[in-house]
Amino acid sequence: MDKMYDVLLISFTGSNVSKELERIGRVYDEKEVELNVSFPGALAHLGTKLIKNGYTCDYLPSFEDFKDELKEKLTSNDYKYVGISTTHITDFESLEKIAAFVKKYKPSATIFVGGPFIVAKTKQFTLRELQLLYKKIGADIYFNSYAGADKLIEIIEALNGKKELSDIKNITFRNGNQFIKNETETEYESLEDCNLDWKLFGDQNLKIVPIRASISCPYSCTFCAYPIHSGKHQIRTIDNVERELNQIYEMGKTEIVHFIDDNLNVPTERFKDMLLMMKRNKYNFKWFSYVRCQFITDELAQLMKETGCVAVILGLESGNQEMLSRMNKKTTVEDLTRGISLLKKHGIATMGFFFVGFPGETEESVNDTINFINNAAPDFYAVVPWYYDITTPISQQKEAYNLVGNNYQWSHATMDYSKAEELCNEFPKRITNSTIKTIQTHHVFEMLAHGFELDEVKSILRNIGNEVRLGKNLRKK
Repeated sequence: MDKMYDVLLISFTGSNVSKELERIGRVYDEKEVELNVSFPGALAHLGTKLIKNGYTCDYLPSFEDFKDELKEKLTSNDYKYVGISTTHITDFESLEKIAAFVKKYKPSATIFVGGPFIVAKTKQFTLRELQLLYKKIGADIYFNSYAGADKLIEIIEALNGKKELSDIKNITFRNGNQFIKNETETEYESLEDCNLDWKLFGDQNLKIVPIRASISCPYSCTFCAYPIHSGKHQIRTIDNVERELNQIYEMGKTEIVHFIDDNLNVPTERFKDMLLMMKRNKYNFKWFSYVRCQFITDELAQLMKETGCVAVILGLESGNQEMLSRMNKKTTVEDLTRGISLLKKHGIATMGFFFVGFPGETEESVNDTINFINNAAPDFYAVVPWYYDITTPISQQKEAYNLVGNNYQWSHATMDYSKAEELCNEFPKRITNSTIKTIQTHHVFEMLAHGFELDEVKSILRNIGNEVRLGKNLRKK
């Protein structure tokens, strides 16, 4: 064996850089495009905690991008444990694929799985259903906790004989051919204590770094389970965020910071203070994030631009006021339009996310959304059928809407999934003032950060959507 590690941490990102470059290359060859795999924040968080507790770690930032490298790692190195992060996983099949790959090349390793996907599914499925699913996936221990790093350390201590697995709350573990589910309780880590040490990952590709300045959300949108699973809204102090930004700035390896907060600009005064801190430090990296569109002011948009913001993701959801009210979005169509206008005024690209089919949706409300996109003209947009998570607040109103089913198999009094999918397909045909997203969002923003003109990126995305072949001489760095 080449090297020995206690833990190999694996992330699933949901995209593949090589395939994205191939798609771009079929329509564009005027200049070189560089896309990178962001080093996942979950791996940095877990790795920081594990190393500081005396364990050795190795990392695979993206299963989809580095399968060959993973095979080499598993066959050449010795790992006692393999941890799989589910931050970007949305289906059991992806987990099963990763676990099977690990078992094939390192059958002796104990496999842990944790993160948001496991937390959500533990609430959605019965114990019997989970046992069948966990057995099919093939991992050994699943933990249903947002205190992921601390839980992982507890599990390793138990496997090393320092405690019993049966004494660890919020885990389900393999015992022969069965899975045993332990006692559960609500567990969250203090965000202020989650101090990442990026110097521990200096040998990784850190051109794009995820930074978290807050966690969860102070709002209660009826379609969203994020605040339910993530717990109370926590905000890091400006000094704490500054320490982390200073560290990556001083390392000199980072070109783009991705703030992964659900609402970076909430509360607004604290957001302004953070922008002033960034302006004072004169960081040389670009950044992008999610923001709440209705809270954008001219002053904030100007500060965002001055501190290197190239683009923002906007959870707009709908362009119909009644639907926004049903979703409990706490905003108006007029406020959303104004926010988009201010961002565009200061040269910040906007990506609007929408979904079709929420209870109460009709063809008329969808028409309003299409008209809104054409009138407000976010630079880019994405639209998908509504996904019904039965743990979201709208479930409490299911009788009122005659809502049945779950996930992508649902219907209610005014629409079903098939109709929503059909209506989504109408958007590219009818929207003329915004460009549909045809590659991963962070890759769109990465191109902008690397100096591509906004119109140039829009043209590339449109041509991908239209399957227009203009060239194919694209190289991956």
